[in-house]
Parts: sequence; C-alpha cells; structure tokens
Amino acid sequence: TVGNFCSIVSTMDSSNIEFRQRMDALNYMLAERRFPHELRERCRMFYYQSREQNRIYAYRKLENCFSKSLRSEVAIASNSRWISKVWYLANITNSGFIADVSQLLEPYTAAPAEIFEQSFTLFILRRGVAARNGHVLSCGSVWGEDFVILNDDLVDKRYAAALTYTEVLTLQ
Repeated sequence: TVGNFCSIVSTMDSSNIEFRQRMDALNYMLAERRFPHELRERCRMFYYQSREQNRIYAYRKLENCFSKSLRSEVAIASNSRWISKVWYLANITNSGFIADVSQLLEPYTAAPAEIFEQSFTLFILRRGVAARNGHVLSCGSVWGEDFVILNDDLVDKRYAAALTYTEVLTLQ
C-alpha cells in the first residue's frame, strides 16, 4: 500500500518530474564536460529560471488537443492580460483576432545583461526587470510596438537589456 501510494504521488506532477530529470541531465553534462564552476552555476540558474517557459510549451502541446474554438478561448484567457498592454490591440473586440494573436505569442527567457535585439519583434515583459533607453521596464511593459511597420527607417531600433532573469512574450 505504501509503495502504491508513493508511486501515485511521484507521478502526479509530470512537469516537475520532467524538470528534475532534465536538471539531472544538465548536471551530468556539466560534470562530464568539466565546465568551470561559475559557468555551471549560470547554466543551472538559467535552466531553473526558464522553467516557466518550458511549462508554457508543455501546456501548448495539451492545448493542441482541443478543438479550434476551445483552443481560442484558452489562448484568450491565458494572454488577454498581456495583449491589452499593446495600445493598438487593447480595444479590439474581435475575439477571433485576439485568439490568433495569443496563439502566436512565443515565450523567451533572458539572462541578466542579455540584450533583446530582435528587430521587427513585439516584446511583452511577463517577469523580471529590463531597461531600455534609460527607463526601467517591469511586468507588463511593452516595446517594439512598431514591429508592424515595413519601412525600416521608421522602426525604433533601440534595444532593451535584461537586468534580472527576464521572461518575455514575443511576436514577430
């Protein structure tokens, strides 16, 4: 009975199990390749901080099993808070359009001092702190809204930099 109970409990959270297995694999790789101690710590910290990004990808696999309309509802429920931060998307009432945009958002995790330098990309800050043009950006900050402009001369090309481990949603 105790064995069965332990077996059931150990398989309840497959996301955590997969995370621990990959962390074990990462530790094995770092040791086998004899990376310097500081680099090992940075790799572990990045993997730990990108855990939410990996969870989002796992959830998207689940969502792909839903019907199109249910998948749209889930996308809106998951991302409408972030999409409303983009000024020209905030007042759109067409739920189909918002669902399509929501499903195109890609998570990205950046380490401290990493530069967000992708051109023609919308960034929505979900977690962490970044800086751009002398301003501190926090949760809900948006930049790159001009990613829809085709004329390269009109696009604001100032980059942002992560000050902490930062998670953003991107749309190209």
